[in-house]
Amino acid sequence: MSVVLELKNLNKRFGGIHAVRDFSMQVREGEILGLIGPNGSGKSTTVNLVAGTYTPTSGQVLVGGKDISQLPAPDRAKLGIGRTFQSSRPFLDMSVLENVMIGALLHDGLVSRAHKAAEEIVHFTGLTRVKNFRAGSLPVETRRRLDLARALALKPKLLMLDESMAGLNPSEMEAGVELVKKIHATGVTVIFIEHVMKAVVSLCTRAIVLNQGELLAEGAPRDVLRDPKVVTAYLGEGHNHA
Repeated sequence: MSVVLELKNLNKRFGGIHAVRDFSMQVREGEILGLIGPNGSGKSTTVNLVAGTYTPTSGQVLVGGKDISQLPAPDRAKLGIGRTFQSSRPFLDMSVLENVMIGALLHDGLVSRAHKAAEEIVHFTGLTRVKNFRAGSLPVETRRRLDLARALALKPKLLMLDESMAGLNPSEMEAGVELVKKIHATGVTVIFIEHVMKAVVSLCTRAIVLNQGELLAEGAPRDVLRDPKVVTAYLGEGHNHA
């Protein structure tokens, strides 16, 4: 499989805080890669470095072998990099369909075509029933689906999901996992950032663990979760791996 994304010796400092330290990784085409670690481990900072919200202090972000470390976020989106945020960020006073249309307009400035694309994405993500609802009126689970729909409107080749299961109950999480599988089946490569280990195990073929901005462990999710370093740093001694 070809390498979709490569991070080389990536560093990010915020004053005296070294949020990401000499971090390197590769993401291969067609995989669902889990990126896990305790709060403050550098996961979201890494996502922001890939998406273009931040630029690295040093190191490289390579997409298809091209260094995009200094490229603005909108240009990265046009290259096929999509993401969701830990906190849902729709336009609250706009409808579900209008929110998705905004993303679709990135690739096609013609409103009629953006509207058609948005309708298809809304249907794909199971939002047709609420497509005319104001985004601010949606419950947490539906708003999380809208996050995914908005990201899909950008036609991503690589989709980074930053805690997309946060705030969901078990049945909602199960539905969310199925939607991620459905998205992945369309050919989208996924980086899955999550604290819910059950979702990581069920979705991901490989997991990378960050701790204090550094690579701690890498491998199959179940193997990684049994690593004593990971148990100590993140999961706690009493964690059940089942």
